[in-house]
Amino acid sequence: MKKQFMLDIETTGIEPHTESVLQIALIEMTFTKNGFWEKGRRFEFYQHTPRQPETDFAKTHMKEIYAQCNKIPETPVAEVRESLLQFFQDGGVQPPNVYICGWNVGIFDLPFLAYHGYLLPAKYDNGVLTGDCHYRTYEIGGALQLTANLRGTVEVNSIIKEAEKQFPLLAGGNRHNAMYDCERQINILNGLIKLGHEYVASDYNL
Repeated sequence: MKKQFMLDIETTGIEPHTESVLQIALIEMTFTKNGFWEKGRRFEFYQHTPRQPETDFAKTHMKEIYAQCNKIPETPVAEVRESLLQFFQDGGVQPPNVYICGWNVGIFDLPFLAYHGYLLPAKYDNGVLTGDCHYRTYEIGGALQLTANLRGTVEVNSIIKEAEKQFPLLAGGNRHNAMYDCERQINILNGLIKLGHEYVASDYNL
């Protein structure tokens, strides 16, 4: 698909049945003629929670998000879903043909949002695909594994670092803020594409 949406969320924990959404971030991406993803419009939402950070990780990395979510009113989930769908439609994309990209979007972000009703997962109903977003997702984790395999390895940490150097972020930020993570993930994805281009060129002496 030429247009996708990079998604990242921050939550109070990893279990959707006991934890809540704190932040949802989306960045519209368009695949350009130069072979990379271009960043476009942004969607950012914070949800109220009365909770305070409990784990050492949350206390260290998410104090600002918790503080912001503590002081804002709660928004009904149905309203948030409508805003998300409107964001997709304003980009010329109609559900369920909304393609989502992310680090582990298919196994964490979308299931978490679906559990709480922020987005309805795609399903086939009498042979017709229904729901808010397509069941096919672009997992950056999968792209990373493919890049590693092209190089004859399964070790990915060094490749992440190499990909980040290809498209470094120019602005500072908190890696555990969903919008910043969306920005970073797009840069990593473009970095992996560039590394793939270079591998193919060298392998075939282009």
